[in-house]
Amino acid sequence: MKKLRFFGPVTAVLLLLSLMACSSPTSSTSPPTPAGTTVNQPRSEQKGLPFYCPQYVTLDREGNLYVSDYDYWANHSSPFHQRTRIVKLSPTGQFLAEWHPFKPDAEVDGIAVDTQGNIYVTDKSGSTLTKLSPSGQLLATWGMFGHDPGQFLMPLAVATDLEDNLYVADYHNARVQKLSPSGQVLAEFGTTGSQVEQLHYPTGVAVDQQGSVYVADLLEEIGQPGDTRIVKYSSTGKFLSSRGPADLGLGASLLPQNLVVDPQGSIYVRDSSKIGIVKLSPTGKVLARWQAPAIYNFLDVAVDAHGNVYVTLVGKQGGIEKFSPTGKVLSTWSGTCTPRQD
Repeated sequence: MKKLRFFGPVTAVLLLLSLMACSSPTSSTSPPTPAGTTVNQPRSEQKGLPFYCPQYVTLDREGNLYVSDYDYWANHSSPFHQRTRIVKLSPTGQFLAEWHPFKPDAEVDGIAVDTQGNIYVTDKSGSTLTKLSPSGQLLATWGMFGHDPGQFLMPLAVATDLEDNLYVADYHNARVQKLSPSGQVLAEFGTTGSQVEQLHYPTGVAVDQQGSVYVADLLEEIGQPGDTRIVKYSSTGKFLSSRGPADLGLGASLLPQNLVVDPQGSIYVRDSSKIGIVKLSPTGKVLARWQAPAIYNFLDVAVDAHGNVYVTLVGKQGGIEKFSPTGKVLSTWSGTCTPRQD
């Protein structure tokens, strides 16, 4: 019988700060809004752009962006009352649609899009995985609190492979679960333990073109000091390798949390110790680093087919920044994260 893993105090605070509210699960009918244009409406009724406080980002095959976006300040009397939505942008940052399919207490974290354009979102507070159609229609919700196959305890990330199978980083169950597009559990790997092939606190998951699975694994809970590593498995869950900061030539500086793999097999890791992005070769060689500006933290990372890097910004007003493969800033789409003064 697996031992229940209780949330630490730091994790509990982080979870509390992520509480969200929702509206109806329908696509916005607002006309397209250019990036950076302010919509002259009350913040609690804002449609289109600018963002509220964008959190997690992913891309579809056409290069469109999908962003989980929170409004921390929709209710001035209670800053923990939030609104959350999924926002879709074109590759150039044009607003395309937004959807509000979540329950009021949902805490949306990971987001992924399959080859058919279906959208998958994890809810860490409800321990569920939601599937939306390309038009934002709610298709299915899978999971519940528990240790059994198909159940979750704080799912933090989700990724898809070329066959549209799903891989969920099941944080407090110390495992990755592989699901079919219809939600059937195909495999689980990692599982709690001290062996090198076992996981501790998986926070991120990504899949390369060959189907290999990469997991960002913390050896201590989020917010606590401890060793970290990137673990690689086959698509069936066979252990292939484990690399910590020393193995990657980074000393003790790498604290991997979210990660993604580009078509060439390079791995982009959100390094929460330095609050930046590290690019690794398929063999683990450090190729590049992007440091967040002093007023921001990087939270999530996505990469398009051309090697352009998209990061969500946390701090000050928040937003999304787009970098070229060489690290040049190409675009910035702002948020409105500062508290209201009314």
